[in-house]
Amino acid sequence: MNGRSLWAVAAALATCFGSPAGAQAADAAAEPTKTIDERISDLEKSLGALADFGLSGMVYASYLFNFNEPDNRTNSLRSLDQDHNSLTLDLFQLGITKTGPAGLSFASKLDFGKTASRIGADWKGDGEFDGITNSGGDFELEEAYVTYAPEWAHGGSLKLGKFVTLLGAEVIESPSNMNYSRSFLFGFAIPFTHTGVLFGVPLSEHVTTNIGVVNGWDNVADNNDGKTLLGNVGWTASPNFSLLVAGTYGPEQSDTSSNSRGVADVVSTITLDPLTILLNGDYGHENSAALDGGSEKWYGFSGILGLALKDLTGVPAGAYLRGEVFRDDGGARTGTDQTLWEITLTGKYFVTEKLTLWAEYRHDGSDEDAFAKSGSIVTSDPTSGETSTSPRFKDLQDTVSIAASYVF
Repeated sequence: MNGRSLWAVAAALATCFGSPAGAQAADAAAEPTKTIDERISDLEKSLGALADFGLSGMVYASYLFNFNEPDNRTNSLRSLDQDHNSLTLDLFQLGITKTGPAGLSFASKLDFGKTASRIGADWKGDGEFDGITNSGGDFELEEAYVTYAPEWAHGGSLKLGKFVTLLGAEVIESPSNMNYSRSFLFGFAIPFTHTGVLFGVPLSEHVTTNIGVVNGWDNVADNNDGKTLLGNVGWTASPNFSLLVAGTYGPEQSDTSSNSRGVADVVSTITLDPLTILLNGDYGHENSAALDGGSEKWYGFSGILGLALKDLTGVPAGAYLRGEVFRDDGGARTGTDQTLWEITLTGKYFVTEKLTLWAEYRHDGSDEDAFAKSGSIVTSDPTSGETSTSPRFKDLQDTVSIAASYVF
């Protein structure tokens, strides 16, 4: 057999016996590559699903000093900034949104901190506004709702779940307001949240409206057999002027649907760079709600002037002045039949787009002695000889506060 024949036989043997081993080696080498590809594909699918989620939030904390120095360390008639001489984690909020197919979306806000305990809703329908924990804890689910806004609705939408009210010039979150503290109107004239269904309809390019049915004021579970109507109409006349009229009407008292509560709210925003003017008025009425059992009325007006100092001085700061009057005719809203007023001056320094430092002075007044102060009054029963103590009050309250907020 010549050399050429030997090479032919060797090649044939290699083909017959060597190929399976070579194929197995190639397959073995390909398997890790295939596994990695699969993992990358799975990761891409997971990231694709997460791409429809949105995550946002904020955190802010403050220190406040009350010159009345109340013994109970609580600022009277303050809706959210209640702690005297205390470093307070006001709010840590986490917002989660999810965009789905065919116009469906989901949004929620989870609140932690003192603010969470002070906006607590009635989750059991028992008249106790102690939040989702049913114990007044520092956690609350501020919002959780589904929105359906299909293309064929041409801007119309349906919202179902728990959401913040349509009323008011201020909102729960301080970084979204001009002032750090809230007005009396925010705390006593309107609700914080609702649970129910809301329909949104754009009437024109400049006019929008919402109308819905909810369980009531700050009720997740209803406390009676009635339902509350909620609605608003907004008009944006130009980039410099807008007007919003909103209201609610329905029974809010526990275990009765015969006494209805109604409130009308008007908000106007005027922008005259570098000045912003925010005006708010409220009128409310409720049957058999006053302290004497009669009809309750409340009404008030607030105005806020905001000045963007950066436009004038180049300094990234702002100055904001709020003045307000609130009348509680019957005492149901504040616990005393009284007229309240306040003046608040707030300064902001914008360290970055997300980080803000605050300083605020606020002066509260009443035509009654409604604000707690230091010391107590000791009284003695002439018959039994027993003594009791009660807090002292005055008609004025002054506070100063500093704060920092970060939005992400």
